[in-house]
Amino acid sequence: MLKVILMRHGESEWNVFNRIQGIQQVSLTNKGKKQIEKACFDLLSNRKIQVTKIITSPLHRAKESASICQRILNLPLVELDYFRERSFGELEGKILQEIRLQYKIRDIEELEDDRFSIEPVQSLLDRIHTGLKELKVTYPNENLLIITHGSVIKWIFEKYQAENIGIIPNGEYRCIKI
Repeated sequence: MLKVILMRHGESEWNVFNRIQGIQQVSLTNKGKKQIEKACFDLLSNRKIQVTKIITSPLHRAKESASICQRILNLPLVELDYFRERSFGELEGKILQEIRLQYKIRDIEELEDDRFSIEPVQSLLDRIHTGLKELKVTYPNENLLIITHGSVIKWIFEKYQAENIGIIPNGEYRCIKI
């Protein structure tokens, strides 16, 4: 069984302003870097979780977070596109509250709308599922730290645990067995 620790990247420059990031390349803030350091030191002190490898999304905010983890945890790092954020198409760069008001959208994570060229949820789920299957074959019985994004973590828990955890805070992690 594959044990996975899913960590959301640290706070980014766009998180500060509640901008939809999607697949845009955005850097971490200093606060975001500290969030990741704290999470990694927490992982180091947790005797129940012995991470063996770090997997990261190719997006800058995740790679920047993963590089901090690699420095602290001294583990190999692998970049995989399967765990990149969902593309929010034309909504990327826009402020979440403004989108909600303008388009009467409650939950952007649930949005399936051709108007905005958003990646369909099923496409995201298929990509994540393929990635997790590959990890199970390549790294059986390992404990992997996956640095990824809010939507990816949300949908992994909904699909594999039937649990709606929503979007976890930046720099936090959750564990799951797959």
